[in-house]
Amino acid sequence: MLPYVFRRLVLMVPALLLLTVVVFVLIRVAPGNAAQLQLAESGAGSQQAIKELEHQWHLDRPIPVQYGLWLRDIAGGRFGRSLWTGSNTLGQVGRYLPVTVELAVLSVLLATLVGVPVGVAAAYRRGGLTDHGLRFASVVGLAVPGFWLGTMLIVLPSVWWGYAPPLVYTPLWKDVVENVKQMVLPSAVIAVYLAATTIRVTRSVVLDFLRSDFVRTARAKGLAGRTIAGRHVMRNAGVPVLTLIGAQFGILLGGVVVQEQVFALPGLGRLTLESIVHRDYTQVQLNVLVFALMVMLVNLLTDVAYAVFDPRIRYS
Repeated sequence: MLPYVFRRLVLMVPALLLLTVVVFVLIRVAPGNAAQLQLAESGAGSQQAIKELEHQWHLDRPIPVQYGLWLRDIAGGRFGRSLWTGSNTLGQVGRYLPVTVELAVLSVLLATLVGVPVGVAAAYRRGGLTDHGLRFASVVGLAVPGFWLGTMLIVLPSVWWGYAPPLVYTPLWKDVVENVKQMVLPSAVIAVYLAATTIRVTRSVVLDFLRSDFVRTARAKGLAGRTIAGRHVMRNAGVPVLTLIGAQFGILLGGVVVQEQVFALPGLGRLTLESIVHRDYTQVQLNVLVFALMVMLVNLLTDVAYAVFDPRIRYS
């Protein structure tokens, strides 16, 4: 197992480098740059001032040279300062990342707690009214846009009952109740799409195993339905469901960006969106690097967890 994990960690390096090249080029070929936007905001946007600021930030150099300078700083542990706020970019990530991680964990937890049992129930009641109703609900969950659902959950309660979610974020370690009040709605919105996908995949996987030979043999031996479901069906179905949950993490990050903006959460997704608007190159590059590293590590943990669900799987 350890050699396999080591190889995967080594392979992450070229993948991350390729991603940084793509992000580095795309953010710089976009119209406008950080110097122009910042001086326009302050009202001192003369051509001479813009050129001086571009020279100070090395924006007047060719893109390959800029990338080499940034890569040299990253290799030396110098992540730079935000071009827009002047704050340390790594410190910004440290402040905003916990919000994103909390939102992601709550969303996955809600989606799993709802999607897996509902998918199993639909599979065991295949062709019945319950099955059709749950499948219809999952289709609706896939079709409803997350930004629209989040907006409705803010607007309608405020119009009907005069309730609006807290606008000032409260960290979990300061006040659990206030934190839950603010996080429950955005995590529920993200979980709707994830749960809908989980329902459909779980139903399909469980149905396949219910038709398998070893389940028919277990029934012929007189094993109880709960024993068959727990020991034979769900244990084998755990690997495909686990694969889905790991694969959804990349999609989840996109949903986090949208919901952090809709619900005014100070997370890394919202920081990245604001940094892109302001052409804050150093912050965008580090944020994307962190996002990519999170996705890769989750995929690695998912692959390692396969061996827990299926002892037949061995890595060398």
